[in-house]
Amino acid sequence: MTKLEDAINDRHSVRDFKEDEVPWSLVEEILEAGCQAPSSKNEQPWKVAVIGQPRLSWMAEEMLGWVEDRKVRRTLEIMSKAPICLLVFLDKTESSPRYIAHVQSIGAFMENMMLKAHDLGLGTLWCGDILNCSEEVKDFFRLKDRPVAALLIGYEGQKWKRKRHKDVDDILIRGYDEGPGDDSSESKPDVKSRLRNLRLRFRCPETVWHDPGLPRDRGMPSGVLGELLLLQLFSWQEAKS
Repeated sequence: MTKLEDAINDRHSVRDFKEDEVPWSLVEEILEAGCQAPSSKNEQPWKVAVIGQPRLSWMAEEMLGWVEDRKVRRTLEIMSKAPICLLVFLDKTESSPRYIAHVQSIGAFMENMMLKAHDLGLGTLWCGDILNCSEEVKDFFRLKDRPVAALLIGYEGQKWKRKRHKDVDDILIRGYDEGPGDDSSESKPDVKSRLRNLRLRFRCPETVWHDPGLPRDRGMPSGVLGELLLLQLFSWQEAKS
């Protein structure tokens, strides 16, 4: 496998971080990788606040007072002990005509940063649960925009068993490769084989877009998936050249 395929297949969510500090130079490299992500109309709708300790622990403790959901509280407990948090904002309003596309762009931005962090020997945890108290975070910290995601970064402590990710057979919708009136199986492109050759196994983070105003099948996950496909295709092109 190429180095890119290694990163895609080996990246996983980290839920236990060591106390070791993360050098600012590595944080900058991660942010630079995020800035190279594709975005709708190249509008690059992301803004980031970098929060370290001890402020991060204090922020997480405050947020624990705003939520009751057990899983969200568990995420905040992990956040309180992480060395670094990248608080990600969408620099667009919901009235924007391309709002969904901008949300997808954030997914690509996050995926780039997670792959770069993995390449640097760092672990990450994408905290979509920030959406459960985003308005409270915005008001409490007197922010202009509400955060849409948080990325925890640090050196991995206790290793967690990687969860199963769906493969191509699980996600492929059949029939879209057939042309009108085309009944010849010989003339149909072998879509299944081509997708299998991607070898991505669709190892996307399991974060989902929780905004009740959006359908659950739209938003950040599709942005992540699109970015993975673009990266793999670029890797193939490099191998041919």
